[in-house]
Amino acid sequence: MVDYHVILDLLPTVAKYYFLGKFRTLSKEADDAAAAAENGDNGEDEMTTRTVATVTNNGISLSYAQAAILLCLGLQHKTVDKVVEELTLQPNQILALFTKIIKKVPCAHTSMISHACAV
Repeated sequence: MVDYHVILDLLPTVAKYYFLGKFRTLSKEADDAAAAAENGDNGEDEMTTRTVATVTNNGISLSYAQAAILLCLGLQHKTVDKVVEELTLQPNQILALFTKIIKKVPCAHTSMISHACAV
């Protein structure tokens, strides 16, 4: 996985698209690919996975913790250290949740692009 510093400049756009509902999963294949990418991860704490509900926004399903991390890093331009203080999570948990967010984006982006090309 790429270090988060390398893709940090893309986060404002990704966060803006997510919170404005611009990502659209329009095909069953994209839904299946997103589910496979989500289920194949190891790195998030099991307790967090069980106790946190999810927010679905046009095909991208994020937990409330993931949505908060995307908001802090992408729209509020906070550092990981500041997010650690505010969310009272460990830095490795925040980076694991961040990795899960980033793995979900290409599926939604591909679906959005293929829909735009079909129209």
